[in-house]
Amino acid sequence: MRVLLLSSLWPPAVLGGAELHAAQLAERLVDAGHEVGVVTYGSPGERVIAQVPSKPYPLQEFASQPASKRALMHLRDVWNPDTASILEKVISDFAPDVVHSHTVQG
Repeated sequence: MRVLLLSSLWPPAVLGGAELHAAQLAERLVDAGHEVGVVTYGSPGERVIAQVPSKPYPLQEFASQPASKRALMHLRDVWNPDTASILEKVISDFAPDVVHSHTVQG
């Protein structure tokens, strides 16, 4: 089965537990014989097949930003036109059987 994982960050860029859980899930799925691809805002990493540009600042700098800029990043989590076109291409090219999101907004 082909599984596409969506995660805001991806190791080695880690801020919390969601990206660690997603990476561990990817490893278990691969161990079980599945093909796994990842789309992330984060840095290139193992299994990352596409990256969405992180705006207005790199996601790895999230914690150091003022509240107003952090709120803007969360708004882009909900509606980000860059994501739609990238995901359309990834879904067309990778042809996943399952898409699994590791973001609160999904």
